[in-house]
Amino acid sequence: MPRLLDIGLNELVSITKRMSDTAEEAISMAVNAYFEGKNVRDDVYEKSMKLKELKDEVRDLAFELIMKYQPVAIDLRTIESTLDASYGFSRFSRYALDIADLTNKLGNLTECDHTKIKHALSIVQWMVSKSIEAFETKNVELAKEVIKKDDEIDEIYNESLTNAAQMGKVEDIRCVIADILVIRYLERIGDHACQIASAVGYVVEGKYLPT
Repeated sequence: MPRLLDIGLNELVSITKRMSDTAEEAISMAVNAYFEGKNVRDDVYEKSMKLKELKDEVRDLAFELIMKYQPVAIDLRTIESTLDASYGFSRFSRYALDIADLTNKLGNLTECDHTKIKHALSIVQWMVSKSIEAFETKNVELAKEVIKKDDEIDEIYNESLTNAAQMGKVEDIRCVIADILVIRYLERIGDHACQIASAVGYVVEGKYLPT
């Protein structure tokens, strides 16, 4: 017969799974709409608000479990890391919303060269997906792989800044601005994916993985 605490922990996992699915949808929706010049700001905002509600559910349930059952060791670490992960998922949607806002602020950018952004996006989507998988399966080795990928995103961002600084006359400064901003937002999403991955080490080994 499962412990009542286990039932609560399973519910926490269920809520965070819904959060991860919603966060991934928000990121894909925002970036794909940016490529296509579509305005999906309201749709991404709706997902952002949904994630806020789910984050509040995680917080309330986590505190209830701590107060009722006074968990220790891996049970307590699981609850604490779930709170960390729920914050990370909510930040994913915040940056997705920032990306969705760009079309409204800068206009249609479909003619820009999106090569760097697509490269960054492919890495970040992998990081987000694998950080979630590592968190759900408590896979420390996979979590370490996620954290290693962060250097690649940092390199793309720094390269974009350097290229922008060295440019002379450009046909459309909006493309340069958008390129830097979108990659910056993706870089921040990658940072939060690393934090979620780092928490896997805390659950399993009692210490966060270095990021």
